[in-house]
Amino acid sequence: MPAEKEEMLNAAVKCVDALEQELMATKQALEDALVREKELEAYVDKKKKKKNKLKKLLLTAKDPKYHNTIVAETVPLVTAPLIVLVNNKTASSSEIVATALHDNCRAVLVGEKTFSKGLIQSVFELNDGSGVVVTVGKYVTPNHMDINGNGIEPDYQRIPDWDEVAKHLLQCHTRRNGSSQVSTASFPVR
Repeated sequence: MPAEKEEMLNAAVKCVDALEQELMATKQALEDALVREKELEAYVDKKKKKKNKLKKLLLTAKDPKYHNTIVAETVPLVTAPLIVLVNNKTASSSEIVATALHDNCRAVLVGEKTFSKGLIQSVFELNDGSGVVVTVGKYVTPNHMDINGNGIEPDYQRIPDWDEVAKHLLQCHTRRNGSSQVSTASFPVR
């Protein structure tokens, strides 16, 4: 019996040692997380200060004469056709990116209808610590479709065959330009 008790005692000591090591590792991870949190808070504070200046510009840009279309000044980084996966969690700026690729005949959309969040909102903190959310703008697609409350319907619910993608994008170019300036031969083979 004494040998059995000694074995149990040794096992208990090993468990305590393992728990102590786990506790020390957890403590170190928490300290590291605290450092990262402080760094992140400093970064967010810096961005808030810059964003406050931008908010003023956005709030005064309600007049249509200040609307602006941004056009890329360089060639695309990727020239291959794209398949962009979307679903009901694709929201806000990701909807705009997906639709910009789609509207410019660069991609087909596959999946589910998107979330349909097209408002640009800013949060303003009040003196009493509460806040107010103000809509300062809205996202529209390159074809000027308002996505807020509408979402974007995908071209396909399942991933299409590569030939279908090429055909779809060729038809898009044809509709957009009046005649086909792109052929499926320019699309890379899988």
